[in-house]
Amino acid sequence: MRVVHLESGRHLYGGAQQVCGLITGLAAEGIENVLICPRDSAIANTVGRMDRAAEVIEIPMRVSRISCMSTRAAARTTSGAGTRAGQACLRF
Repeated sequence: MRVVHLESGRHLYGGAQQVCGLITGLAAEGIENVLICPRDSAIANTVGRMDRAAEVIEIPMRVSRISCMSTRAAARTTSGAGTRAGQACLRF
């Protein structure tokens, strides 16, 4: 089995730390991991130093702040799922 993790943050905060923990745990169970993340991000450096825990694919990413704000606002008013709305804001 292969799990692909997509982390858009540049810093190693809560979400990125959780992804690191997932990669470590899954790799220990023999599951193949792929991490897609921004170039030169903290998670790329951290996971890259883990011994064969994941293949790291660094790509250029930017977040459109206006798109994120409007997406989050729309999600809050329609479904209350504002915390997940930011996932739709990535620009590749």
